[in-house]
Amino acid sequence: MTTKVKNEVYRVLNSNRNIITACFGNKVIRCISKTPELSPVVNDLILVNIDTTPISIKSILPRKNIFFRKELKTKIISVNLDHIFLIISGEPKFTPNLLLSVLLRALDQNIPISLVLNKKDLIKEFETAKKILLSLFPCYLKASSNDLHLFNQIFSSKLLENSNTSNEGLIEIKKKIQEIHEQKKSDKAICFIGQSGSGKSSLIKKIIPDADPRIGEISNTRKKGKHTTTTSYAYSLKKFEKGFSKLWIIDTPGIENFGISDLSLNAIQRLFPDFSEIVTTYGPCKFSDCKHDHEPGCTIKRLSKAYSKSSLDKSSKLLCRLELWRELTRTLMN
Repeated sequence: MTTKVKNEVYRVLNSNRNIITACFGNKVIRCISKTPELSPVVNDLILVNIDTTPISIKSILPRKNIFFRKELKTKIISVNLDHIFLIISGEPKFTPNLLLSVLLRALDQNIPISLVLNKKDLIKEFETAKKILLSLFPCYLKASSNDLHLFNQIFSSKLLENSNTSNEGLIEIKKKIQEIHEQKKSDKAICFIGQSGSGKSSLIKKIIPDADPRIGEISNTRKKGKHTTTTSYAYSLKKFEKGFSKLWIIDTPGIENFGISDLSLNAIQRLFPDFSEIVTTYGPCKFSDCKHDHEPGCTIKRLSKAYSKSSLDKSSKLLCRLELWRELTRTLMN
């Protein structure tokens, strides 16, 4: 009589070329990927041939979502995510295009996202970053520089402020992590992403003191972060473990670009509800597939010119939104 062996599902902690580090419970193994079809990424769930030498991957379980960049090639950052923390700061200065691209990918993959505006101790740079965030608001909304709660309504995301120097904001971030973990009685995976030098790895070190993310400095000449985290890695946050339920924090390499060339125009429109209201109020564009760029008879362009004669504030905000729209839509066409 043969004994039926139960398959153990391993979680991928790190994938470095064809060498995979994975765990099941407290057991950590290293295995190899022999074919491109069996090349898992961080947070994949896999079945392995434990009796082979070296241990080999038998299969990759279906993924519930894939968080990736799409440029000339597809670069998968992580999979099976329950939440994303996007870390931005005033130094290095983040770009609205990068921020919106990450938001769009998260929306497309149905992954909730929180924004962390980091380095609050750098007062001048922090306030500049806040102003850039306000420029992302739809132009029909009124918001002051202190009313960042509107960001939650507009982008369906949570905005948190933090300083890695004073730890101001760390309690709120930990509360949010705990809230995510308590949503269901199952393992949770949270991905931290941001530009190099934004303080992402330093923040993870504050949350998980025994983690070992590489922490870099800002280049004095270019005011950009130096790449220190070279591959994604999943850390278990033992403080929040409850029974068999674990919480995984995933550190990722810094990003400078985030391609979304595979997305549709409809996907981008989700972040521009003000354009839909403008067209409803002032009439449609001449062409139904108007890209609000070089096409004649564009309602958005017409209104931006009208605002320039009556309201400088509305004009500058609408022009800023229009430029963001064009940058994102041109990405789709490349």
